[in-house]
Amino acid sequence: MSIVKRGVTALLVLAALAARTGSAQQPEGPRVTVYRTFVSPEYTVVQGLVGIDPAQLDSTCAYGVNVVVRDQSGAELVNQSWENQCPRIGGQHARTLETFQFGLRRAVYGVTVAVVPKACPTARRVTTVPVRACGSAPLASDLILAHDVGMVDDSATAGQWSIRRGSVGVKAASEIAIDPADPTLAYYIELYPRQGEPMNGSATGIVRRADGKELASFPLQQIAALAQPQPLAASLSVAGLPPGAYTFDVRLQLADTVVVRSNRFEILARAAETAIAPYFATLTEAQLSELFDPIVVWLASEAETELYRSLSPTGKRQYLARQFGNESPTPDDGNESAIDAFLQRVQVANVRFAERAGRGGQQGWQTDRGRIYLLHGEPPGRTAKPAPVRGQPYELWYYTTQNRYFYLFADETGMRHYRLIYTNDPQQQGVPNWDRMVGPEVLDDMRQLGITVPTADRSDGPRP
Repeated sequence: MSIVKRGVTALLVLAALAARTGSAQQPEGPRVTVYRTFVSPEYTVVQGLVGIDPAQLDSTCAYGVNVVVRDQSGAELVNQSWENQCPRIGGQHARTLETFQFGLRRAVYGVTVAVVPKACPTARRVTTVPVRACGSAPLASDLILAHDVGMVDDSATAGQWSIRRGSVGVKAASEIAIDPADPTLAYYIELYPRQGEPMNGSATGIVRRADGKELASFPLQQIAALAQPQPLAASLSVAGLPPGAYTFDVRLQLADTVVVRSNRFEILARAAETAIAPYFATLTEAQLSELFDPIVVWLASEAETELYRSLSPTGKRQYLARQFGNESPTPDDGNESAIDAFLQRVQVANVRFAERAGRGGQQGWQTDRGRIYLLHGEPPGRTAKPAPVRGQPYELWYYTTQNRYFYLFADETGMRHYRLIYTNDPQQQGVPNWDRMVGPEVLDDMRQLGITVPTADRSDGPRP
């Protein structure tokens, strides 16, 4: 998860999906979503998205778009029109997206969007969406859900983003329907500290079913002394969620209040999802947990980990079938498949790195050494000092392939409970003052393995 800086203009999203706005939606009107940009003290820039469905046009798929904005008295303030045609993909006309933008002052307005088939103007389809211009600066924008977010790095790729905010691009749509073949959900929300009052707190992501039941909750960002508006934007995998409607919340726990922003998304059905390889289909729930719970080590974020854990057994089977290509283990055929390698690493990790303490303890794959082994396999370079002259027992692992990463583990308790204390892997986290936990021998071991000795991290204070 990351916060990306940009300018002072604040984005406030009004999720006005026309299909879900009751009487504001005509039966065959286009899908319309409207977003508001707040400019202190009272100016609002409105940006809208209109979904164009070729099935609702004539065979040429040529159309016109007309956007009219009226105030509460009915007076017409904006009238924009343009023409376009649905693109062809694979010889067929495809859905497309139109965007519009205009400015408003503080009040309530009606935005009417008409899509007009060029060959049959009388078949126009109309949607009217209410828009309330911002009255004061909010603490956070409403939430944009999208198919992707990223940096707009050059003009050649700028067109792939339906919304652009400074250097941040958002691949939004009039509604977010996710194909299980590409199960990525992106989000974008901006945080606005009050003037002269730095913002402190935390942001949490929550996935809910349509009935409101919480499926997963995970941290997004710690907010510390935030003094300028900044967006929070990232992507996560929602693989394994069954088809249906969901809500994604961003919950801001601030020093003096709680702010929640929500938006809806849908997981589409796919016929292939019902066909699971016999290997996964025949696993009991206990076997599924025992063999494949370690898959969370491979996941990119805590959000994806929590989502996987929230899945039903069927959802986990479907997720694993995609992950391993519906393969079955064949450990003795001489060809190591992805699933063979995974299960073999889990077995080795559980045998070699399990930690026991009384009646408790951890399975090998849950320990720091087991987790790194599961990610990268056997280290080409490894030094173990179970009884060093000074300091705690340690192990030093060095990989010559995975970006030349090294991992230093120390036995803090003397009971073979090894903890990762230092690494150059940016995806892993060590501990402060790691050099006070181990003796000078580890620096000699690093040199012998060809590792640059991190002299800047050494302390001049006494060692154990």
